[in-house]
Amino acid sequence: CSSDLLSYNSLVVLWVWCLVADDWETRTLHSEMERVNYWNALAEVFDRHVDRWLTVPSWAGRWSSGMEPYTKKLAMLASDLKSVTDRKDAIIKLEGFFLDAFDAVTLSDAKKYINNLEVTRRDRVREYFIPLWFWTRLEKGRWEIASKQLKLVGSRARDSLHVDHVVPYHWWDKNPVDDDAPGAGNDLGNCMLLRANFNIAKSDSSARAFLTTKVDAFKSDPSMLDRWADALDLSVELLDAEQAGLAKVSDAVARRTKLICDELCSFIDGKSTRQDQ
Repeated sequence: CSSDLLSYNSLVVLWVWCLVADDWETRTLHSEMERVNYWNALAEVFDRHVDRWLTVPSWAGRWSSGMEPYTKKLAMLASDLKSVTDRKDAIIKLEGFFLDAFDAVTLSDAKKYINNLEVTRRDRVREYFIPLWFWTRLEKGRWEIASKQLKLVGSRARDSLHVDHVVPYHWWDKNPVDDDAPGAGNDLGNCMLLRANFNIAKSDSSARAFLTTKVDAFKSDPSMLDRWADALDLSVELLDAEQAGLAKVSDAVARRTKLICDELCSFIDGKSTRQDQ
């Protein structure tokens, strides 16, 4: 995931969790096969929970209290494991460290954060990066089409990702709405992740005009635009705002914002997972 991902403290906590697991293995397991099975099982536990563990508590504001709550839990975990001799029981306790982070209040607070996430300034849309990073990966078809390299003729590949406005920002300058109104230009529903070279070249062009005239994959395959738009839930109003008008574009942005937030809330609840692995 991105290096923007939330908190260095969380990475330290994960490292200590691994040390606690390693300490139990060193003290308890003796055969190589036992050790292999143990670490394979822990790898599955880690992969199953780490995405939500890194994001949900952060969205819920839990890291604002610092590392102390987590270090206390790790100390208790290390202490509890001293009396455990069975490998399966140890794995259950180690997995419990992740599961304890998904209590009802934390899940509720994380969903409130996502549902209330709103940026009113153009230069702050980077705050959508992590939510969009996960949302793009929550549906297999979406990820497959979004992950393809969009290469421009004569451009140098740049792999970094930007948060870009679907309907160009200059269009909203010409069609202003109240910043507090749903469907405004800086709302989550008017943003997507694009590779840097794609974002820079797009500039103030509509998505439809840019894709069909500048991007090889779309120029050579007329059906690509519809498939790409469907995968990213981009309606015709968002692809060509000039033809739609302010009211329809604002409604389309508001609908897409709700759709993205609903899917992210499903991820918070553990009902959906990344499909890019």
